[in-house]
Amino acid sequence: MADDLYCKVYAIGPATNVAMREVLTTVAGGTFELRTLETGSLIIDLIETAGGDAADFANWPFQLEIDAQPGVGRDDFIAAIRALLDGLRARAVQAVPSCDFEDQLRRASCP
Repeated sequence: MADDLYCKVYAIGPATNVAMREVLTTVAGGTFELRTLETGSLIIDLIETAGGDAADFANWPFQLEIDAQPGVGRDDFIAAIRALLDGLRARAVQAVPSCDFEDQLRRASCP
Protein backbone atom coordinates (compact mmCIF):
# COMPACT_ATOMS: atom_id res chain seq x y z
CA MET A 1 0.00 0.00 0.00
CA ALA A 2 1.69 3.12 -1.17
CA ASP A 3 0.83 6.20 0.88
CA ASP A 4 -2.07 4.47 2.64
CA LEU A 5 -3.97 4.01 -0.61
CA TYR A 6 -6.26 1.41 0.92
CA CYS A 7 -9.93 1.37 1.77
CA LYS A 8 -12.26 -1.26 3.17
CA VAL A 9 -15.90 -1.10 2.14
CA TYR A 10 -18.63 -3.02 3.94
CA ALA A 11 -21.51 -3.94 1.63
CA ILE A 12 -24.94 -5.53 1.71
CA GLY A 13 -27.54 -5.93 -1.02
CA PRO A 14 -26.87 -8.76 -3.43
CA ALA A 15 -27.99 -12.11 -2.05
CA THR A 16 -25.05 -14.13 -3.37
CA ASN A 17 -21.36 -13.83 -4.11
CA VAL A 18 -22.10 -14.31 -7.81
CA ALA A 19 -24.61 -11.44 -7.77
CA MET A 20 -22.12 -9.19 -5.96
CA ARG A 21 -19.45 -10.02 -8.55
CA GLU A 22 -21.86 -9.09 -11.33
CA VAL A 23 -22.64 -5.75 -9.69
CA LEU A 24 -18.95 -4.98 -9.14
CA THR A 25 -18.04 -5.87 -12.71
CA THR A 26 -20.89 -3.73 -14.05
CA VAL A 27 -19.94 -0.77 -11.87
CA ALA A 28 -16.15 -0.92 -11.99
CA GLY A 29 -15.36 -2.90 -15.11
CA GLY A 30 -12.34 -5.14 -15.07
CA THR A 31 -12.07 -8.89 -14.68
CA PHE A 32 -12.25 -11.19 -11.68
CA GLU A 33 -9.54 -13.74 -11.01
CA LEU A 34 -10.54 -15.85 -8.03
CA ARG A 35 -11.73 -13.24 -5.50
CA THR A 36 -9.87 -10.26 -6.97
CA LEU A 37 -11.26 -7.71 -9.42
CA GLU A 38 -8.68 -5.56 -11.18
CA THR A 39 -9.61 -2.31 -12.90
CA GLY A 40 -7.45 0.44 -14.34
CA SER A 41 -7.20 2.15 -10.95
CA LEU A 42 -8.25 -0.37 -8.32
CA ILE A 43 -7.47 -3.84 -7.01
CA ILE A 44 -10.59 -5.05 -5.21
CA ASP A 45 -10.63 -8.21 -3.09
CA LEU A 46 -14.20 -9.42 -2.54
CA ILE A 47 -14.52 -11.18 0.80
CA GLU A 48 -17.72 -12.94 1.79
CA THR A 49 -18.30 -13.09 5.53
CA ALA A 50 -20.71 -15.08 7.68
CA GLY A 51 -22.55 -11.75 8.08
CA GLY A 52 -26.24 -11.31 8.38
CA ASP A 53 -26.91 -8.54 10.90
CA ALA A 54 -28.17 -5.75 8.65
CA ALA A 55 -28.26 -3.35 11.61
CA ASP A 56 -24.46 -3.48 12.07
CA PHE A 57 -22.47 -2.74 8.92
CA ALA A 58 -19.38 -4.47 10.35
CA ASN A 59 -21.35 -7.72 10.08
CA TRP A 60 -22.62 -7.19 6.53
CA PRO A 61 -22.02 -10.17 4.22
CA PHE A 62 -19.43 -8.56 1.93
CA GLN A 63 -16.20 -6.69 2.47
CA LEU A 64 -14.25 -5.06 -0.31
CA GLU A 65 -10.56 -4.60 0.44
CA ILE A 66 -9.38 -2.03 -2.06
CA ASP A 67 -5.83 -1.05 -2.99
CA ALA A 68 -4.59 1.28 -5.70
CA GLN A 69 -3.04 -0.10 -8.85
CA PRO A 70 0.68 0.73 -9.09
CA GLY A 71 1.18 4.30 -10.27
CA VAL A 72 -2.29 5.53 -9.26
CA GLY A 73 -2.12 8.73 -7.22
CA ARG A 74 -4.16 9.61 -4.16
CA ASP A 75 -6.64 11.91 -5.92
CA ASP A 76 -7.33 9.37 -8.67
CA PHE A 77 -7.68 6.58 -6.10
CA ILE A 78 -10.21 8.57 -4.09
CA ALA A 79 -12.13 9.49 -7.25
CA ALA A 80 -12.24 5.83 -8.32
CA ILE A 81 -13.59 4.73 -4.94
CA ARG A 82 -16.13 7.56 -4.96
CA ALA A 83 -17.32 6.38 -8.41
CA LEU A 84 -17.46 2.78 -7.16
CA LEU A 85 -19.57 3.78 -4.15
CA ASP A 86 -21.91 5.86 -6.31
CA GLY A 87 -22.33 2.94 -8.72
CA LEU A 88 -23.00 0.44 -5.95
CA ARG A 89 -25.57 2.69 -4.30
CA ALA A 90 -27.28 3.31 -7.65
CA ARG A 91 -27.81 -0.47 -7.80
CA ALA A 92 -29.34 -0.71 -4.32
CA VAL A 93 -26.15 -1.92 -2.64
CA GLN A 94 -25.58 -0.32 0.75
CA ALA A 95 -21.89 0.48 1.13
CA VAL A 96 -19.96 1.94 4.06
CA PRO A 97 -16.30 2.88 3.52
CA SER A 98 -13.68 2.61 6.24
CA CYS A 99 -10.47 4.44 5.35
CA ASP A 100 -8.30 7.42 6.24
CA PHE A 101 -10.15 9.66 3.77
CA GLU A 102 -13.80 8.77 4.46
CA ASP A 103 -14.71 12.45 4.76
CA GLN A 104 -13.67 13.01 1.14
CA LEU A 105 -15.90 10.14 0.03
CA ARG A 106 -18.96 11.22 2.02
CA ARG A 107 -19.08 14.71 0.58
CA ALA A 108 -19.66 13.51 -2.93
CA SER A 109 -21.23 10.09 -2.66
CA CYS A 110 -23.46 9.83 0.39
CA PRO A 111 -27.08 10.87 0.18
